[in-house]
Amino acid sequence: MTNVILKASSIVTMDPTNPRAEAVAFDDATGKILAVGTVADCQAAAPGTAVTDLGTTVLMPGFIEAHSHPMLGGMITQTPSYWIAPYMGYPHISDVHALWTKVNAELPPDQPVVFEGLDRLLQQASMPTNTDLDAFFPTRRAVVLDNSGHVAYFNSAVIAFNKWADGKPPPNPPGAHFGRNPDGTSNGIAYETAAQL
Repeated sequence: MTNVILKASSIVTMDPTNPRAEAVAFDDATGKILAVGTVADCQAAAPGTAVTDLGTTVLMPGFIEAHSHPMLGGMITQTPSYWIAPYMGYPHISDVHALWTKVNAELPPDQPVVFEGLDRLLQQASMPTNTDLDAFFPTRRAVVLDNSGHVAYFNSAVIAFNKWADGKPPPNPPGAHFGRNPDGTSNGIAYETAAQL
């Protein structure tokens, strides 16, 4: 039996009664988990085993990605992200605007925000530009992701944060592009994943 103890800044356990842990001990030969919890818990379960500190790493169970977007699914349900799809209680763009106003008033001014699931057809919304989003978020970085997953909208604070010279986005990455005003400056829209990232 070869025991291993790993310590990380956060260990995602997938156990709702103990969602985060400091360390995990396991038998490397069989893959059997011996303990999940504090370093002391793991050392008690695997005495004499050296602790390997992974530093700021987040350790979590592996996923088999069958194009079901588990990472994206987790991101859209965790703050500072807000799920704004019509079926999540925001049937019209006016409901989304009310949430934007509320969030901007309640969060600390330096807290960026992400809103997931804008459905322009069902919510009767136009394609928001940086100018539109600036009206709700004049200084806070704000990103709105389209329900399709193919478009991201962002405000002028995001453009400034990216330090794009004269507010002009970089050249379009392969298979993606940035929305641009007639003068070449960003209009706060990114199409497809390479530009969204």
